[in-house]
Amino acid sequence: MDSSVFWWISALSLMSGIICTRMAKSRGRRSITWFILGVLFAPLTILVLAEMGKTQAQIEKDGLQDGTLMECPHCKGVVEKTARTCSHCSFEIHAPGRNPDDA
Repeated sequence: MDSSVFWWISALSLMSGIICTRMAKSRGRRSITWFILGVLFAPLTILVLAEMGKTQAQIEKDGLQDGTLMECPHCKGVVEKTARTCSHCSFEIHAPGRNPDDA
């Protein structure tokens, strides 16, 4: 095999690994694992990772940051901002500044 072909294949594999690393990190997955898979199985790994969704932890982290989710004051479980009771511990959640007797 010509040495220039080897270098092109190596460069493409490395680029695939870098792309997989960035995609995995944005989805809350282990980037080193996906880098290795990206280098070994180049385009196939990119397609698989593109189809995978975010992990539950990443969804919760994003929701807490953008304000659509909040932590239960009792059990620290993540619930929707509009929830009246915690789905994890059934604790009654009240909005800040709202009197529970007004309902």
